[in-house]
Amino acid sequence: MAGNQQEYYRLLGEADRSADCSGFIHFLLGAVKQALEEAIASQTPDVSVEMSVQLSVETQQMILQVLSKQPSLSLAKVAPLVGKSVRTVERVAARLQKEGKLEHVEPRKGGHWVAKE
Repeated sequence: MAGNQQEYYRLLGEADRSADCSGFIHFLLGAVKQALEEAIASQTPDVSVEMSVQLSVETQQMILQVLSKQPSLSLAKVAPLVGKSVRTVERVAARLQKEGKLEHVEPRKGGHWVAKE
């Protein structure tokens, strides 16, 4: 609002003289909208990344926990147990395998999982 101080007082005076405050209200709403957009733009990425990382770690932990207790489960059966889509569980399991935290032993069908926490 500090950058628009002259416009603020001009519109306020105009509203007073004409007994019509619609222009002044329009100006204020625009200023509020701009302030909110700037606040959202400056904060959302940090919060979004932080939440995404936290949820990813929680998902990894849940998958490892389920597979350590029931190593013969398929990823399709793990998905509803952890509340994620099959694709998400497959993606997280692939990441865990790449990081050496999860291993699939034996053939693709009929094999079992080894969680290496």
